[in-house]
Amino acid sequence: MTAAIAVSSLLSALLLALALVLPSITSPTVPFGVRVPVQRADDPTVASQTRIYRRRVASCGIAAAVVPSMPDALAVHHGANGAPNRLAAKSVVSAFSLVFVQIGVTGLLVGIAAAIFHSRPDLDPARPLASARWYRQYMSLGVKALLGLVPMIDVGMLGSSLLMWTGTVTPWAGLVVALPILAAVVVAIVVLARNNRERDEGERDTGLTHRDDDKYWRGGLVYINREDHALMVPRRFGLGWTLNFGNPRSAMLLAGVFAQIGVVITFRFGS
Repeated sequence: MTAAIAVSSLLSALLLALALVLPSITSPTVPFGVRVPVQRADDPTVASQTRIYRRRVASCGIAAAVVPSMPDALAVHHGANGAPNRLAAKSVVSAFSLVFVQIGVTGLLVGIAAAIFHSRPDLDPARPLASARWYRQYMSLGVKALLGLVPMIDVGMLGSSLLMWTGTVTPWAGLVVALPILAAVVVAIVVLARNNRERDEGERDTGLTHRDDDKYWRGGLVYINREDHALMVPRRFGLGWTLNFGNPRSAMLLAGVFAQIGVVITFRFGS
């Protein structure tokens, strides 16, 4: 039995290695079975697709190696004391539920970061140059803080997945997920709070003032302007940005958020 397992593992490892090196040993003019001109063989698009292919192959290989060693019943939820209080039969859905959620959350946050990067700046007409410089810096910090949150969420979910895959029971199960995420959130809040106010750089006051757009703000917090094509705008009160709820794309973004919440509830708490 042990010999059969060893032979099977060796053959699987060889197949994985062959799949990984296949693009390198295939003719460069027919990558993945599609013919390209010789002068385009080193095109960045081809190189990018090769990296994507190898990542996918490696992911499938890791999954194939991990699944057989998992317990037949997986702990999909832990109580306050860290002990599993909900089990699910081993399957692709139950075993990799957090991985699927992780992919979705990563895509969602990257999309929000892209929306912030393309958001409409709220410049001070009295000091347009200084406020533009400040906004570029603040926007850069906001995007970096949000993108920095992505790997910390991934680390937390990976830790939770490892506990589930190995059947490990620990009273610190909740902290495995919470600590990396909380640390990233605290750092992001501190960074944004320290740079939330525009600095006076001595620019001469132009004497101009903001136009009156109070009618688009509900309570100074909710922005609804159907004539504004921006998806996100800087908050009037607080930190960061807020959605323009007059933009139809905001409904799509909120639908993505609620879909993620629904997936988590279904995978982790559903019957």
